Amino acid sequence: MSETGIGAAVRREDDSRFLAGNGRYPDDVKLPDRCYAYFVRSPCAHATFTISTTRAAKAPGVIAESLAQAKGAAELIEVDYQATPAEALPTADLKG
Repeated sequence: MSETGIGAAVRREDDSRFLAGNGRYPDDVKLPDRCYAYFVRSPCAHATFTISTTRAAKAPGVIAESLAQAKGAAELIEVDYQATPAEALPTADLKG
């Protein structure tokens, strides 16, 4: 081991509880009056898109009280994706 400790094994105090299946995650915490979110993800690595939230805005309720409600509202959002070529090199975007 070097004087700085680089390359040394580091024992973390929470490892044993996670390895034993006793770890606590944010989803394990149940707070009163919590609300949920569900994200619409793009199937395209690089795209332009338009979003319509008209149907979702007409759905009952403003805040989702369960993950199922949040997912249901997200499924009402309509997104039109136009895939565009992705640039792998940062200099390619500078060519304009």
